[in-house]
Amino acid sequence: MNKPTRMFHINKSYKYVVLSLVASLVITACGGDGVGAQLEQENQQKPAGQVTTTKNKTPITNPKTEKRPEKTRIVSPTKMITFIIDGKEVSQEAKLFESDLGYYLYVIPGYVATGEEPGKDMIFSEKNDLYSVRIERLPKETEVATLRKNAEIELTDLGSVKDLTKEKDFPFVNKAAFRLGVDTDKEHKEIVAVKIDGEWFKFTLFTLKDKDAPVIIPKLWAMLDTIQVKK
Repeated sequence: MNKPTRMFHINKSYKYVVLSLVASLVITACGGDGVGAQLEQENQQKPAGQVTTTKNKTPITNPKTEKRPEKTRIVSPTKMITFIIDGKEVSQEAKLFESDLGYYLYVIPGYVATGEEPGKDMIFSEKNDLYSVRIERLPKETEVATLRKNAEIELTDLGSVKDLTKEKDFPFVNKAAFRLGVDTDKEHKEIVAVKIDGEWFKFTLFTLKDKDAPVIIPKLWAMLDTIQVKK
């Protein structure tokens, strides 16, 4: 009678073991599917370039999709600019002028920078506004040869045109693609083309031929030399 009792206990223990193993497998399977579904749902909600793995939830950044911050140019509200007057180096503090044409420059006291008309700005002397320079920012497709030809036609109306390109009397005009000028009895006019930060500019200088010219003209060129295109 003892043998059947022992067999009953063995069978009962065996059933408990089997049932425990089955229960563990079911729980593991259900738990795994639940975690996987949760991770898949999270990954669908994440922005491109970030994926959460089953090992950890640390975002993995894709360098191809990561946006790098653009470098911005820091513009000071004032700047010291230098020019030569009567053979002597002079420095003055200039204030920032921001143009609607997409550039900025610095203007010294006694001069005004302003919009003249659509697509053009003007700097002039407060003492005598007959001393001035017109600033034009040109299209990217500008052809210098055509620009020069048109400048010659414009200046010819006043007199004989002179090629001043090789005259290196001011730092700014030293980098000009061309520099043309004409003189009348009382006035002087120049047209200069300069490429600044990859952009073409046309400058038309208007001055008198009097005692103030040697003082005002260097200042006008020095202010133009501070032009920078906005990025």
